[in-house]
Amino acid sequence: MTSSVYHRLWSALLIVSLLGLASCTAMSTSGSLRSQVVGSWEAVSLTNFEGTQRREPMGPGLKGRLSVDPNGFFSIVLTRAGLPKVASNNRLIQTPEESSAIATGLLLYYGRYSLDEASKVLTIQIEGSSFPNWNGITQTRTLILEGDQLTMRNQTTAVGGGSSDLVWRRLR
Repeated sequence: MTSSVYHRLWSALLIVSLLGLASCTAMSTSGSLRSQVVGSWEAVSLTNFEGTQRREPMGPGLKGRLSVDPNGFFSIVLTRAGLPKVASNNRLIQTPEESSAIATGLLLYYGRYSLDEASKVLTIQIEGSSFPNWNGITQTRTLILEGDQLTMRNQTTAVGGGSSDLVWRRLR
């Protein structure tokens, strides 16, 4: 082959590769709901609604992470801002006040998930939780995705009745 044939061949391969890359990029931002939800998220807010009452059970300055992997596993870690340090510097030796503040200021759970694209409903099977009443149960969340913000609407709160909105921001 002549050098001009090689040049045309490499040019064609480059164009095909760039078109493929552009196609993949477009799919990742406008693909399935599942592909848009998979990733790492930072907690923005947790608000509970019961009748006309609205409250933030973890207080202002909520900290947390949501991890959703493509294999159907998720984990959620939520912490209240300003949790007390343990005076003994030993997590197994806490005062009752320290222990209570820490226990009520943490909500952790993990397990498997499935997603119904049409209804935008996330179903989670909770394998383990810092709120033991949730261990081994199945719950649903309605998802609202707007750009880099994901809202999980939950009808089964950890603080009694009502519903809650847990808002996340995508980590980049």
